[in-house]
Amino acid sequence: MPVFEFRSNMVGAPVLSGTQGSLINVLDACLVNGFGATTPTQITRDGTTVTVAFIEPHNYNSYDWIEFTGAEEPEYNGVHRVKRVDDYTITYEITGTPSSPATGEFAAKRAPAGFVKPFEGLNKAVYRSTHPKSNKHFLRINDDGTSAAGSRYALVCAYEQMTDIDSGERRFPRQTVFGDINGAWWIKSDGNNANSRMWHLVSDGITFYICIGTRLAQTNFSDNNYSFVQGFGQLKTVSPDAYSTFLSVCSNTDQDYGNAGILAPAQDYHNPSNKSAQIAIARNFAGHGTVWGVPLIGHGFVRQWALGQNAYITYPHRIDGRFYMCPVNAYENDGGVFIRGQLPGAYESPHGRTHTTGMYLESQVVVGMEGRRFVFMGGRGTDYNNFGGIWLDLDGPWI
Repeated sequence: MPVFEFRSNMVGAPVLSGTQGSLINVLDACLVNGFGATTPTQITRDGTTVTVAFIEPHNYNSYDWIEFTGAEEPEYNGVHRVKRVDDYTITYEITGTPSSPATGEFAAKRAPAGFVKPFEGLNKAVYRSTHPKSNKHFLRINDDGTSAAGSRYALVCAYEQMTDIDSGERRFPRQTVFGDINGAWWIKSDGNNANSRMWHLVSDGITFYICIGTRLAQTNFSDNNYSFVQGFGQLKTVSPDAYSTFLSVCSNTDQDYGNAGILAPAQDYHNPSNKSAQIAIARNFAGHGTVWGVPLIGHGFVRQWALGQNAYITYPHRIDGRFYMCPVNAYENDGGVFIRGQLPGAYESPHGRTHTTGMYLESQVVVGMEGRRFVFMGGRGTDYNNFGGIWLDLDGPWI
């Protein structure tokens, strides 16, 4: 199952800002439509390697997933992972032996993650995974500027079932917790204006994580750039679990303080009526009500620190020079503490925050996951609860 990565500095990427509808534009492009359309001039095959030529620089990178259409030989079409690039060509691997060169009117773009948009309205949208392994629950985004902080925040919630853009059943997190009929908060910007903001989204087609830099856009994320990490999808569980869908939110409308989102520290927030617990799961394991899931590192439970903030072992590791990671567990406290599942594709490093958002881990050996590529997605705020991060597996599968 592919893992797709998107960034705000990619060619053709939509602009995120503190204006109405800008978050929907980003999610449409990454989850549903793709972006960065280009026109190949020639497609040829040598054995299993396909070479695609362009008349202008294509701006794709190795490991990108590209969707090709228009070839009369169907084997060339579809979603393929880039193997090698130079300024005017890319290559990918293929099965079958279609004739070469390909014929037709070719088109290419960054492939979307595979969600659909079953309902939409003016600056409102609903997203849903179509993957066979997905619970197929619904994420609703209200980006019309009606939050308490204006259009620099979007309002989000999830439903088990929906019948139209404004109607659904079994909402989470509960409306009674956050008090707004349109949902809890996702920070987009530090101002209600059209200044662009950096963003970074990674998805396996079931779950996605998004990091947003809320201060004026920079060339790259840095520890000086305030950023928030949110997630929607479903836990990786040991046994089938139709209610393992999770959604992280902000606990308040203060853009700098306490809003860790998916990095939220565990502490003692097990009560579904406590909005300080920033991650909601559709229902508890027994299938009743709504319970807050709490993400925790694999070698500990209740802590006051955000995921990825503290360093417990040296970096580089003094003995073997390798990099260590732990799965991120989510547990429930319902007649006893038990692990509900893990955040899919996400890992915490006991080395602490060694990298900034968007940096890759490729050349250093990761213990137990040798040969895999990872990217760091970090949060940064004035409060200690919002300084940390997770490593995301770019090779998959997550579930």
